[in-house]
Amino acid sequence: MRTILVLPPPSLQTRLFTPPVMEKLYALGQLTINSEERNLSSEELAEKIPGVDACLTSWGSPAFTPEVIAAADSLKVISYAAGSVKGILSPAVFDKGVAVCTSQPAMAVSVAAHTVMMMEMMLRNVVNLASGIRAQGTWRPQGIAPARELSGKKVGIIGASLIGREVIRFLQPFDVEILISDPYLTDDGAKTLGAKKVPIEDLIATCDVISLHAPVTDETKGMITREHLATIRDGAVFINTARGIILDHEALVDELRTGRFSAALDVTYPEPLPDGHELFAMENVVLTPHISGGTPEMALRQGEQAVRNLELFFSGGTPNRLVTREMLATMA
Repeated sequence: MRTILVLPPPSLQTRLFTPPVMEKLYALGQLTINSEERNLSSEELAEKIPGVDACLTSWGSPAFTPEVIAAADSLKVISYAAGSVKGILSPAVFDKGVAVCTSQPAMAVSVAAHTVMMMEMMLRNVVNLASGIRAQGTWRPQGIAPARELSGKKVGIIGASLIGREVIRFLQPFDVEILISDPYLTDDGAKTLGAKKVPIEDLIATCDVISLHAPVTDETKGMITREHLATIRDGAVFINTARGIILDHEALVDELRTGRFSAALDVTYPEPLPDGHELFAMENVVLTPHISGGTPEMALRQGEQAVRNLELFFSGGTPNRLVTREMLATMA
């Protein structure tokens, strides 16, 4: 019988796996489950991994170092009940032919839904209108910009990541023109997505809504410069659910201080921002505390997908998000 090592501690197991999903996991083989309320170290993993056929991992799980892989004499698959595996894999995993799969699609749905929601909320000025009603005690508060809508707008997607592609899918019911910028995406690939590929300079300068979905890599850190941000159109909406370090955050604050466009920021740099930061008081800014992908429903989807990926692998199928060595260079 195959052996499956379940690495998340008990409290995280509860967040990831419903009882029916755990039943499916038990049906796949003999489980060795982490019963301690802590994450194991890589050294402890190396001690436990001999004879193990599959590892189910998640946030905080130990890295699969060369020493771990050297001890993994039976390991065939690693299923990650979370997003990016970049920080936990050594190249030795691929050298040994171990399959690696993640539950990134489960997070992509949550982040994409949040992103499109914020597009509508920012254009409709929901937060300021609701605050004005509360503050002024009147049905139609004075001095607040009226609501607009997403239909008819030009939407720019920076990064053809899994989340960026999911945002485009969510936008299909809307009457919008979609531009996309990604150096690894071809013109034909953009057309397949329902978008037009353009240089990032053109996207930022011409779109009514700009949404950032690039991963953090050495190549993308600071790629949106002060010069780029200065070209954002008056009245535009800038949305960031990726990472704050991808852009010049000080320059973004400077531009937002003018009030000429608005921003919905689920991430910042630094994160968290210090207490009393000026962004907290700006009426053209809506901040959320990095929660676009952090819902309980998303965690359960990730756990379900991780188990489903093991089912697919052991039945001879292809897991839903199989990671290759080449993908690591452009993953978050």
